[in-house]
Parts: sequence; structure tokens; C-alpha cells
Amino acid sequence: MKKFLLLPVVVLLSLVTACVSRAPETPPSWITGVEEEHPEGFQFIAYGRNSDRSSARDAAGKDALRRIEQIMVRELERYPITFDEELGKKIEETAGIRAENVERLAEYRRLDEGNNYEVFQLLVYRHSELREDLETVTGRTLGRDTGESDRKEDDAEVGTYSGALGRVRTVLEADIPVASGDRETALNEALSAASGINITLRPGEITSALRDRTDHTVTVEVRDQSNSKSASLKSASPKLAGDGPVVVLRTLGPEVDGNRTVTRREVKTGPDGTATVAISPPQYAGVTNITAEPDWFDSLYRKWSAQATSSAEKSLLAALAERLRDNTVLRVTSQAATVPTAVIILDRDIAGNPITGNDAMAGTLQELGSRGFRVRRVDLQKASRDHLASLETVEVADLYDILPFDVLASVDRAIVGDARILSFDEDEGYSLVVELNAVAFDLRRDQQLARVTVTERITGSSAQAAIRAAFQESGRRLARRLAPQLP
Repeated sequence: MKKFLLLPVVVLLSLVTACVSRAPETPPSWITGVEEEHPEGFQFIAYGRNSDRSSARDAAGKDALRRIEQIMVRELERYPITFDEELGKKIEETAGIRAENVERLAEYRRLDEGNNYEVFQLLVYRHSELREDLETVTGRTLGRDTGESDRKEDDAEVGTYSGALGRVRTVLEADIPVASGDRETALNEALSAASGINITLRPGEITSALRDRTDHTVTVEVRDQSNSKSASLKSASPKLAGDGPVVVLRTLGPEVDGNRTVTRREVKTGPDGTATVAISPPQYAGVTNITAEPDWFDSLYRKWSAQATSSAEKSLLAALAERLRDNTVLRVTSQAATVPTAVIILDRDIAGNPITGNDAMAGTLQELGSRGFRVRRVDLQKASRDHLASLETVEVADLYDILPFDVLASVDRAIVGDARILSFDEDEGYSLVVELNAVAFDLRRDQQLARVTVTERITGSSAQAAIRAAFQESGRRLARRLAPQLP
């Protein structure tokens, strides 16, 4: 298990200028992060570091494999697929093969101040390759290009749609009237057509503990009560005649460091208008909202919302959305805040040596404390601090040699981190980038609970103020990212 991705840093205060001048070349800007979206797929950076050049490249290859696995799992969650041990093995095997031939857009190599080789690879995982891999692990055709633009309707799907749901769609797909009164009339027509439609998600709420592997499912049901001959709602698309409508399950995950993950899964209901879908094991504690709606509704709703000017129009749209959407909640609980946890984070200079400051650790403790965590600060003696700093990898057994006995006797978990400066710029004020890598361990079960890497950019009026602020904010961000992952 790798502990940290150790990157070059800039020395504090008086050593900054001297150390910056040692760099043999300017690193490409992409090594500090790239947007995942790419015209032909997903792009990402694979990183490896080792005292041996070949081993550093091998490490980058393993990192690429892990990233490909993550993308595959994320995309598979859009389909009604159960994640089990067998599927996990297939994903790992397929990702391993793909990692060997994924396209490399660029590569950058350097020797850090500790004479370790670092390898950065900018890779692109193409949509066509991803689709091929997903079909390999599932053993079936998924039916559309993963990651590409929303499916286009063919000529058979254009025109007037059948059933009450089809009548609503026909009204909303027509040109939006210019006059507010005409828009109200159209929306009233759509709402009238939707009056007999019921879309429900069951159960109304699911409660699960983080890391609980119990299989959870939700059932979506679409009914047209205005049809006296049949309670089930047939497809609004002639292309899907005989089946129920296609609905979208949209999940909005809990807030993690100011962001909420949104995923979208298309589900084809059966002839009775129902479908049961497995819910992937949650990755974060908190509340996840799940919404079900016809696959075409969200884009049309947003188009009409952009044109709505009167309160009457907005009220009609809200009523229509209430009729055509239903929600359920996945509440994921965690006991992490009640578990005594030690925190030790090293701040380092450009040579990779620990410095006297503990600003990153202070930021982490402050944020975890504000969340009600039972945390304990650990200030190591020099010998133990040097021992920890010298380790390339850290296991639970190492912590029993490093942490004082009174700490080991009073905590059940430990968060171990390493904060470094990636870049320092004095052109206009003082601007720097700090990266913090940390691992959370369960000391009683000898397990790694989570691993997080955060990057913080700070600009200040003085070198000392900027460095301190960057380390502290990286610690706070670490806590915001790490806390929801701990069970």
C-alpha cells in the first residue's frame, strides 16, 4: 500500500529563491491537474515515484489501472447492474488489459531532490474503449455510447406520442409561445394531460450504515390512471412499443467539500410500468436524494423554465414537475465522529525534510473538531518524526513503533499525512500550491479506511503568510474530504 505521492516542494522563507533556481526545466502545467472531460473520452494523470526508474514507471501503470477501474465503476452505476465479487474481478482484469494500451497524450519525468524518479503520464480513455470494456465485463450490449452526448431520437420517435405521458411531451416539445398568456395556456394543457399520471419511487427512505454491503433496491412505477382499460402506462415512444416508458434515476450525493456528485441512469420499465433497480453501495456518509422522471422531461422543463416570466407560469411548471417526478432518500450513517482518532501530519521543505511547523495538522484538527470528531493531536519526538518521514510506505504495524504508548492506548484510529509545496511563484505577490496526501487507518482491525489527496492554491502578501495559509487550508480541505468517507 502506497502511503504518499511525494512531490518536490519549495523551502520555507529564505530558502525559497535558492531552491526554485535548481529546477532544470519548467514542468508542464498539466501535471498539477486536468479537466476529466475530453472530446473523445476521459483524460487523467497517472503518477509513479520510486528510487528505481523502471519501478517508477510500473507505479504509474498501476495508478492508471486504478483510475480506469474508477471510471468503469462510475459508468456501470448508470445501469441496473448488481455489483458483486465476480463483477469486481472482471473489472480489475479488463482494466489491467486496458491500462497497458491506453493512449498516452504526454509524459513528463524528473528526478526529485531525494533522488527519486517521478513519472507523470497524461492519458485518455476513449468512449469507444470504455464501451467495449463495459460490454466485456457485463457480457451484454449496453445499447448506447457511454459518456457521449445524449441519445438522438430517430425518425420513428418524432411526431405525436401516445398516451397521457405522450400528450404532455408533445405539448412541451412544441415551440414555446412568445406571449406569456399563450405559455400559460400550453402549460395548463400539459398539466391537464398529466393529471392522471402517477410516478412513484419505493421505498420512501432507505437507511444504511457506511460500508454496509447489504443490497438495496428501489422500485419505480409509472401509472396512467386516466386510462380506464389499463392501469399501466405504455411507452410514449413507438420505438419501445409493448414496454413501459424509459425513466431516468438521478442521484444527488451528499455534500463533500462543497460539491455534490450527480449521476444519471436510464431505466426501461416493463409492460406494467415498473422496474426495480439496485442501488450501488454508498461511498460517503450523508443524505443522497434519488429522483425518478421520464427520460425526456428534465431538458424540456429547463427549456420552459428559462422562458417563464410570470408567477403563474412558474407555478404551473412546479405543479407539472411534482406530477412527473418522485423522490426517495438514501440516508447513510457513520459512527466515525465517536471513534477516538489520532492525527499526525508532516509539513515538509523542498528537500523532503520535516519542518517545525504543524499548520496542515492544525487545519485538519480544527475542521474535524468542528464536525464533532474526537481527535487527538500527536506531536512526535524528533526520532519518531524522522522515522515516519523516512518511510516510503506506511502500514498499521509501523504506527505501533512510531506513536507514543499513551496515544495507542487511547485511540482506535489514526490519520497520517504528508503536506508539500508543489510550486511557488513570486511574480505578483506570493502564490503557491500545496498538496496534502493522507491515509486513515483502523488500528484495531489493521485496516486502511480511506486515502485522500487534496491540492490547495493560495496567494498572499508575504511568503510566510502564504505558506502558513496554504498548509492550514489544505488540512481543512483534507478533513472535509476525509470525514464523509470514514465509517
